[in-house]
This record gives sequence, C-alpha cells and structure tokens, in this order.
Amino acid sequence: MILNSYIQFKNRRLKLFNLSLSDSINFDDFFIAIRRIYGEIAFLQRPASSKKPFLRITTSSGKTIAENLWKDAPPVAIGWTTEDELAVVQRSGYVTLLTMNATFKRRLSLGKEAEAAQIVEAKFFTYENHTAVACLTNNSRILIAPSLERQRILAIADIPNAARPSFLWDVISSQNSNPSLISDAFKSPWILLVFSRHIFRLGVGTTHKVIICDLYLFFTHLHNNAPFGHPS
Repeated sequence: MILNSYIQFKNRRLKLFNLSLSDSINFDDFFIAIRRIYGEIAFLQRPASSKKPFLRITTSSGKTIAENLWKDAPPVAIGWTTEDELAVVQRSGYVTLLTMNATFKRRLSLGKEAEAAQIVEAKFFTYENHTAVACLTNNSRILIAPSLERQRILAIADIPNAARPSFLWDVISSQNSNPSLISDAFKSPWILLVFSRHIFRLGVGTTHKVIICDLYLFFTHLHNNAPFGHPS
C-alpha cells in the first residue's frame, strides 16, 4: 500500500513523498503515532485473535527503524512522550515505555483499579511539560496519570449514571479560571464529558454541570454582531 503524504492548504494539496510499506498492510488495523519533532512513525497492530500484533517504527519517509512482535498485553493507545519514548497503554492497566529501537525501557502501573477493571480507551496529553495519559476503564471510571515520569494517579469523579454507556469525553489540561468553582478539583487536569444535551466538568471528586443556555446566548450575540452582555 502507498500512503501519500500531503500538506493541506485550503482546497489545494501538495504531494511531498510516498510512504512505501507492504501491500498487505491496512492502516485501519493499526494504532499510529507520529513523533512531533523528527517525524518517526510508530505502527502497532490492533489486537486480533488469529495472530500476535507487530510493532514497526519507521522514519517519516517510511524506512524501517525497528520491527518486533508485540508479546505483551493488548494495546489500547500509543503515543510519543516528551522524553522520546514510545508509550503503549495496555488493557491490563499498565503503560509500557519503549526506546526508539522498540526495546523495553520501563513500565508504569495506572493503579489497582485500572488493573482490576481493565482499560478500554486512553488519551495522551501534555501537562506541565510532561506527557500524561487519561484512561477510561471497563466500569466507566476515568483515571489520570498527570506524568509518566512518576507514579501518581488521579481518580476523577464518577460519570453520571444517565451518561452511561454512551458519552463523549476529552481531557482538559489547562486550569479552570472560573471564580465560581472554588474547589481545587479543577486545578489539575479535568474531564469534559458530553451526552445527549448535557455537558459536565469532572474533576477530582467533583462534578459541575455546564449550563448550555449561557453558551447559546453567547453565540446568538455573536451571530447578531452585538457585543455580548449589551443590548443589540
């Protein structure tokens, strides 16, 4: 298969190069992570019952740097860290960190709860110049490791029962500046959760419902070209 790399500019595309890999590779079958600075690409095959997944790291132009069979617990997500390690979040509740040559470096537990319930989804983000990860467990709990450099796990407030099992979530790494939220729960990374027409902020042990009408009024004033908070 040939993966064409492009720069998108408005409606025009400029072809840079062809990323040449095996014709048998279907990119939808892989977790893919691109290193931010030098562009190395990691491909880790999604779990399949018929065979063991394989891990391949290439240059940005497709030249193979390393390739190994993945013999550990099934992967859930992969990403490059600020320390140039390849981090693999595993269903078993661990994060395995590899070198640029795909060799084992170290392993970090995401806590006893993650190990017991197992992880079904994970998201990488940067917090205070460190690579962090938020994970969703099989029992609908969200746990955050604010740094992969040390063992510290934040237990986010329970997801509202009405949101289960269908909801969207993302992690917000900036501090909340709303003076009405006097709790310290939103001074660390927090979760924005959406289901149906409801929006919640989930912090460490604290849940805050977002009032959608405020957003509606704000965008209505923008649409009418009127300054928000003043009559049109």
